[in-house]
This record gives sequence, structure tokens and C-alpha cells, in this order.
Amino acid sequence: MNESDYNVRRLLVGYNKVSPNRIAVELDFKFPVTLSFLQKVFNEVSDDPMFDCYDIDKEIAKILQPYVDGVIDLEKYYFSLECYSLDYPDTGEEKK
Repeated sequence: MNESDYNVRRLLVGYNKVSPNRIAVELDFKFPVTLSFLQKVFNEVSDDPMFDCYDIDKEIAKILQPYVDGVIDLEKYYFSLECYSLDYPDTGEEKK
């Protein structure tokens, strides 16, 4: 499967450190980044579509900061790279 076969949105999500289940901030990429770039940044194999969530540490934050629209503030938030399907909006209902 090619990268273009995936209709997904990847973004950085910052979670409140006091209440880690609460999303505090979402940072979009300023421009499209390739899956292969993200695989290198997160040290993933080339056939991994990266649909999971990936924690962002200081080293990764430094690499990704120029690519996102906002500040990756690791002092305030726990950040992760997340992936959402654009084909199936999250309605809370199970797909049939």
C-alpha cells in the first residue's frame, strides 16, 4: 500500500498534565509531511503506516517544531503524534 492510499489526518495532540485524559491543544502541520519523514523521526520501519499514537519527547519535539503551527510546550503538556481517519468521522458509533 502506498502512502497516498491512506486518507488520514496526522497532528500533534497535547494533553493536560494535571488531567492527562483531557486534550489541551491540537497542533496541525503547517504543510504536508510525508509518512517516510515521520517513520524516520520516530524510528519506525518503512512498512509501518503509523496509525498508532507516538509519544513526543524533547528530541522529537525539536525536530518537529519547525513543521507545526504552534509551540510544542513539553513543560505544560504531554504530546503525541496521532492519526485519524478522514473516511470515518468519529461519531462514537461503531461502523457496520
